[in-house]
Amino acid sequence: MSFSQGKKKKRINIRKKIPKHSSNKNNVNILENTIINNTKQTLTSRYQLRTRQTEQETLFNNIQIKIAEFNQNTLPISTFQIEDVIEDGACFYRALANQLNFRWIVNEPEPNQNIMDCEGDWISDQDWISNEMCDNRDEYLSNIYSHLEWGYDGDSQTETARFLQQAAVKWLNEHRYDQVDGLDYKVGKYVNTIHELKFYDTNDEINIDEIMEEYSERYQYFAGDRVQVLDMDGDISNLQDRWGSPCEAYAISKIYDLPIKIYNLKWIDPTTGEIQMGQIKNNRGQSTSRFKLYENYGQEHIDSRPIINLLYRKQGVGHYMSLYPN
Repeated sequence: MSFSQGKKKKRINIRKKIPKHSSNKNNVNILENTIINNTKQTLTSRYQLRTRQTEQETLFNNIQIKIAEFNQNTLPISTFQIEDVIEDGACFYRALANQLNFRWIVNEPEPNQNIMDCEGDWISDQDWISNEMCDNRDEYLSNIYSHLEWGYDGDSQTETARFLQQAAVKWLNEHRYDQVDGLDYKVGKYVNTIHELKFYDTNDEINIDEIMEEYSERYQYFAGDRVQVLDMDGDISNLQDRWGSPCEAYAISKIYDLPIKIYNLKWIDPTTGEIQMGQIKNNRGQSTSRFKLYENYGQEHIDSRPIINLLYRKQGVGHYMSLYPN
C-alpha cells in the first residue's frame, strides 16, 4: 500500500490579520478630533471674550448712569466758597453765625457784638445776583470772608454763636410737644433721638419733660467752653459735648423763618461708580468733588428769605463750615 498519494494538511496562519492602511485611518481620526477640539476651544474663547466685553460694556454703562445721576443731584464745586471755623464743639453755631453775618446787614456794626440783636436788612439770593449788587459783590464778600471779627473764631462770631445756641435751646424747650415737620416725632423726642440724652427700652413710654430737663441742664453752657462738673461719685469730669445738630438747625429755621440747607462734599469714582467723601484743604474742596444736599429746613420761606448754606463734614468727628455763593 502506498502513502504517497495521501492528502496534504492545510497550514493554518494564526497571525492576526492587520487591516490595510489602518495606521492612516487612525491618524485621520486623531486629526479630526484635534480639529474639533481646537474649534470648540476657539468658539468657547470667542464666547467668553464676547461675554466679558458685554459685561464690561454693561458695567461701563451702569457707571455712566450713576455718574449722570450723581451730577444731576449735586452742585459743582464752583457753586460755593468754603470757610472753615474752629473745631471746638461749637462749629455749627459758629458757621451759622458767619452765614448770618453774610446775610444780615447791620446798620451800625460794632466789634464783639451779637448781630442778631442789631437793626439790619436781609440780603436775599435775588439781591446777591442782581445787577445792582454785581459790581460790589467781590468787595462785599472780602469784608465778610475771613474777617477778624468773624472768620475762623472771631469775637463777634463767638458772641453771635453763644446767642444762637441759647435761642435754639429756648425754642426747643418751649415747643417740646410740637410735631416736627415731616417726621412722626414730637420735638422733645427729636432732641433725644439726635443727642441721645436718655435711653428707653422699646416698650417704655418716653418722658419728654425728663429729656428736655437733661437737655437744658447740659446746653445752658456754650458748646465752645470747657466746662467741668462733679459726677455721681464726686469726681471732676468735663461736661459732655453740646454740639449743634439738625434739631438746632430746625429751631433756628423756625425762629427766623429761614431756609437752611446743609450739604456734604462728595465725589464719584469714575472707574467704579462708588460715591465717597470729598477732601477739604485750606478752605478748598478737591476739584472732582460736588455738593450734595444732606439736610433741608424752612423751604416754605425760600421765596421770602435768604438761604443759609452750611457744609457738614462727616469724616471722623462731624464738623460744620460756612458756604458763600460764588
